[in-house]
Amino acid sequence: MEATDRKMAFIDGGNQEIIHAPNFSLQVNRIYFNLFNGKERIPPHSDLPIKMEFLSLTTSHFNEGEGDLAYETSIFPVLDEFNEYLPKEQDLSFSSGTRASFYGATRYDMERVASIARRFAEWSVSKHIIKNELDENDLLVRDGSLQISFANEDRYSEATFDAAKSKGAIFTGLSKTSHLPTDSTFSLLGSIQRFAEECNMDENAWCYCPLGRCSSKEYRALITAVKLNPSAKHVFRFEILKEQALKLKKEGIIEVVKTIAENSSDLCFPGYPYGLIDADLQARVREDEMGIYETRILSEISKKPGMLQKVQADMRAVDSHEILNYLAGE
Repeated sequence: MEATDRKMAFIDGGNQEIIHAPNFSLQVNRIYFNLFNGKERIPPHSDLPIKMEFLSLTTSHFNEGEGDLAYETSIFPVLDEFNEYLPKEQDLSFSSGTRASFYGATRYDMERVASIARRFAEWSVSKHIIKNELDENDLLVRDGSLQISFANEDRYSEATFDAAKSKGAIFTGLSKTSHLPTDSTFSLLGSIQRFAEECNMDENAWCYCPLGRCSSKEYRALITAVKLNPSAKHVFRFEILKEQALKLKKEGIIEVVKTIAENSSDLCFPGYPYGLIDADLQARVREDEMGIYETRILSEISKKPGMLQKVQADMRAVDSHEILNYLAGE
């Protein structure tokens, strides 16, 4: 199969905090996807919304039974039709001290918990993209790794992986940054790039495969390093769902990389897929939007007697740094 015969779906999400206090965080979240065939953008053929926006309110309280903080998150979609694509609220509740609730760590904090709604929504929307928009051998490329980190996240990642395997669509992830080290503590991707230069490979696009294979419940991926354009200055970490990578074998993986490379020649960032550039721009929640959201939210809160004063008192516990920044002209 020629690379240009494959559709590619790119997905990314963004979130920003509107108002916060030690015991709550109100966020605006956006999920966006697009479809390409090579360099050509193609329209979706289903009625799946390409951009979804919702508010999420994460609150904390002391759970006397467990002797620790517990978190709950409520979701408020901008449009009711988004509800079926978003995570369930019961999957967004857990205790901060339960080790099983966070792979690889022992505690949560409000900042990380508040990002979970957006993260789970990316998985959920990915599943619907695969079911509604992709065919066998098409690609889904998410921004970031295939690794999961939070309690209940496997419910969403597994459902998405199952949809990909059932449909025959290939599930992948491309990370903008990577902190993978070598045994000598140097950057692994930087070392591979230097090796490519020494072997006179760096004037070409290439794929270094595999860097590793991960088979744990929280990380099921074959990890590679890719340079997607001869003019690229960056090498990226690229992952494929492990079960699919094993079936593709080396030749099939190279064809997948070639497909994505066709979309990676934009002059503003050669070597990075334009589909992900577009997804980032569309999903990004900008700072200049936050003032509008804050005004609207506080206006609604003020309609409930005494509620605005209570919320503002909580907010003042964490706003001193912002006041100093304002006085400094930052």
